[in-house]
Amino acid sequence: MIISAADFLRELRGRVSEEERKALEEGELPAVSRYNRATVLRMLCESGSPDGAVDTDRAGALETALQGYLDRYMADMPRGHKWIILSCLFLSVVAGEPMHPQAVTGWTREGERYYCRAREEQPGSICLWCVCRPLPGPAPEN
Repeated sequence: MIISAADFLRELRGRVSEEERKALEEGELPAVSRYNRATVLRMLCESGSPDGAVDTDRAGALETALQGYLDRYMADMPRGHKWIILSCLFLSVVAGEPMHPQAVTGWTREGERYYCRAREEQPGSICLWCVCRPLPGPAPEN
């Protein structure tokens, strides 16, 4: 289903309770990285209404893939999953920005496009939902 980006943003914001918002603002939620905390607070506080449309099936597929990844690789930190998922959905689907911090993956921006040296193009990769494109040029040697 296709909905407006503004409606999708409202849905994402609705997943955060007032108690959680307060705890985020005060830095008192455990298992939330500084990056994800800042991203979710930006999502909650950003004024204006985003343009565009969101394919909720594609967003749902990203959420399912993220949850599977987190269940596998961060099974010991389930309290942090929500904040990673909200951050990734906001950045990739609403803001049209890379899901990872620039310092972690080394993405670059050229005009309106983002490129990432860490992007993985194989099936099942979370990167397939990211706005970053692979760096142009020859594939890195393994």
